[in-house]
Amino acid sequence: MRSHHAAAAIAVLTFGVVLLTNGSAADEKELRAALAKVVATMARNPDAVPKEGSALAKAQKIDNDSIKEVMAFLGERDAASPGWGVGKAGTIKPDGIEKKLRAIVQDKPPLSKATLAKEAPALVELAQRTAVIAVVAQASPPKKKVGDKDPKDWLEYSGDMFQASRELAKAAGADKPDLKAVKAAAAKLNASCSSCHGIFRD
Repeated sequence: MRSHHAAAAIAVLTFGVVLLTNGSAADEKELRAALAKVVATMARNPDAVPKEGSALAKAQKIDNDSIKEVMAFLGERDAASPGWGVGKAGTIKPDGIEKKLRAIVQDKPPLSKATLAKEAPALVELAQRTAVIAVVAQASPPKKKVGDKDPKDWLEYSGDMFQASRELAKAAGADKPDLKAVKAAAAKLNASCSSCHGIFRD
């Protein structure tokens, strides 16, 4: 009798784990699709993105506690992360938005004019995606100041992130992408992220 109850309990537990796992995967898929729609708007009409990003945050119930789930898309593309990566899989290194920005700023490996010409479309997409993350973040500030974590700073950094993303998209999307302008915009974008992480990333 005990073995029957134990087997039943294990079956219920297993079923519950499967449901939780599937639910999590579904949530990530839904969030990815929602973000993609706003990224598409960013390509057409950047001025409309703040409103759409705010609506997305509300619809997906994103707050300052769950914003990490959105930020995770800036990571590397692998089985353990929802990261968007950069460009077509396997073509650009490093294959993570945050890491690629740092690589451009640090010039490791050096970003030449020839490389920029090849990577420009991917960098435009990168910038459009970071812009969308920025507006979702701006719609999800901390509710109150705790120590050094001030909602006003959060809004300032996320606003800077959005503006720098627009500048990078414009510089990389020019008919003849300007290496100096791309590096300058990438530096501003990376700085906004680093400043925010220095205070708010746990």
